[in-house]
Amino acid sequence: MFQKPKEPGLKALYMRGHINGKLISRILVDDGAIVNLIPYSLFKKLGGKDKQLIKMNMMVSGVGGGDPISARAVASMELTIGS
Repeated sequence: MFQKPKEPGLKALYMRGHINGKLISRILVDDGAIVNLIPYSLFKKLGGKDKQLIKMNMMVSGVGGGDPISARAVASMELTIGS
C-alpha cells in the first residue's frame, strides 16, 4: 500500500507504464482508488476516440482532497506496469 508522504520534500511515487500499449512516463500509484482518472486530453493523445466513451453522469469525491468532480464518460483501457 502506498500512502502520500507527510514529510516536506517527499513526492508521491510515480511509475512508468503503458496504457493501451503506449508509454506513459508518470503514472501515480494509488492502489486504494476505486476508479482511475485520466484527463480527456491524455485520452485523445493515446489515440482514444469519442465513440469509445460511454456517457455517464457521476460525481467522484476524494480527488486531491477537493470538492467532488464530475466524470463525463468512462472507457476501458489496458494498464501495464512492469513486464
